[in-house]
Amino acid sequence: MDKFTIKEIKDCLGYPERWTRKLLFDSGGNIDELAEDPGELIPREVVINLAADRAGGRTGRRLAALLAGLS
Repeated sequence: MDKFTIKEIKDCLGYPERWTRKLLFDSGGNIDELAEDPGELIPREVVINLAADRAGGRTGRRLAALLAGLS
């Protein structure tokens, strides 16, 4: 998968959309962190960057599973 929806990412993490957007924005994603659009597509590279930023923690492990297609 080249892109993920905000909904897929937030469901994987178990976080509200606003928190998910904030994490993606803080890890370098070019997204509007205040928008509300669960169908917005996020490039795989942005999810990889967030997973790398949070490696070793719960967020990093869950994103690694999403990236591997396990969630």
